[in-house]
Amino acid sequence: EAAMGVTGTPAKNERPLRVLFVHNALYSACLLKEGFRALGHRADNLYFDFHRHSKDLTWGCDFDLPGRWWATPLHLGFLAYALARYDVFHFLGKPYLVPACYAFLRVPAPWDLALLKRAGKTVVYQSDGCYNMIRPSAWKTRIDPAICHVCQTTQGDTYGFCSNKNTVDLNTAMRKHADIRWGIGLDVDFEEGLDFEYYPVDTERWRPGIEIPAAPRVPRRTEKTVLVYHGVGSHAVGQRGDIKGTSHVVHAI
Repeated sequence: EAAMGVTGTPAKNERPLRVLFVHNALYSACLLKEGFRALGHRADNLYFDFHRHSKDLTWGCDFDLPGRWWATPLHLGFLAYALARYDVFHFLGKPYLVPACYAFLRVPAPWDLALLKRAGKTVVYQSDGCYNMIRPSAWKTRIDPAICHVCQTTQGDTYGFCSNKNTVDLNTAMRKHADIRWGIGLDVDFEEGLDFEYYPVDTERWRPGIEIPAAPRVPRRTEKTVLVYHGVGSHAVGQRGDIKGTSHVVHAI
């Protein structure tokens, strides 16, 4: 609801919104989709290369498309289908409907986004992590020089999706075509001056006084011990457990 500015169910003389979430953002898009549907709108989510072994983190999707170059005819067919079915395209992290426009070219050619705009669609782009709108060099010079060393790479500013070039490419098209852009609240680099919206939370699952399941429960060393539970991801890297800023929480305590 917050992520699209929806205030409630559609009025009698209003057509419900028709929204497609395009993402690789874990369960966020599923919660948004369910919230929109509960309000009486049409909403679906598209996931490229959905990994069923991580279904507990992603919660599934309505459309699962392969992200490889050989699936471009399938992507084009889905683009035509989506143009007729949806009015709002909400991209979380991945700024494309046709991966070949972005992922397989030295210089991205976002004609899929241009086509959406020409067709009168509303395009939304929302950051779903550290690299989407903030270059590694900006993180290191304006936030924390060592911040990238607690993630999955320590290879500077030129490694894969954790690179200045990738962040620039992600934002070049969206700065031109997106009607709404949201960052992660740091007001730095490409998200400077943008609004921030919290990701949705399932209040049935997360609430004050929630019971910690027995398996991940850790015994307190003393009665005053504060236990900090943090996400560690599924990456086989020794320092990955600190990506959620646990060290800063411990320091504050």
